[in-house]
Amino acid sequence: MSYYDDQYKLFSARLARAEEVKTLLTKAFRVLRGKEHRMIARQSFSCCRNCAGYELAEMIETRIKKGTIDPKTFGGSVFYTKQSKMIEGGGWRTTRFYDVYLSFGPVEVDEVEYGPDTKKVGETIVKVFEDLGVPYEWSGDPNTCIKVVPFKGRPELEEAA
Repeated sequence: MSYYDDQYKLFSARLARAEEVKTLLTKAFRVLRGKEHRMIARQSFSCCRNCAGYELAEMIETRIKKGTIDPKTFGGSVFYTKQSKMIEGGGWRTTRFYDVYLSFGPVEVDEVEYGPDTKKVGETIVKVFEDLGVPYEWSGDPNTCIKVVPFKGRPELEEAA
């Protein structure tokens, strides 16, 4: 096999794995939105974290007023933005593959926080990830993002140096 054949096989395998992880992440977000966890879970949500925070606050405020969210049972939020998905030109379907960084925690509306504290929300997310096999890294520090890492534990898919 030629160098180019090897590179094509590696690229194809990496693309397939990235798509597999994206599907797992979509399933995990669906579970987090469900009745057990009652989170707002959004993928490729808004342009950046600042805008996403504002949009989430408006969303929660509206849903509380309409009665579609119970502030006592609301489970918090998790999302990644278009910006965090595209760090350094990465994302799911590109020639280079990067991790996706998730933001999470309670949602603040008019200086009132709705949902559990950030650490508890993070622990809930990683429990769902472990149950579904979503590869991630998180130190447990509520001040850091959870990283979805498509090639964790898959050294055969790491880029050649």
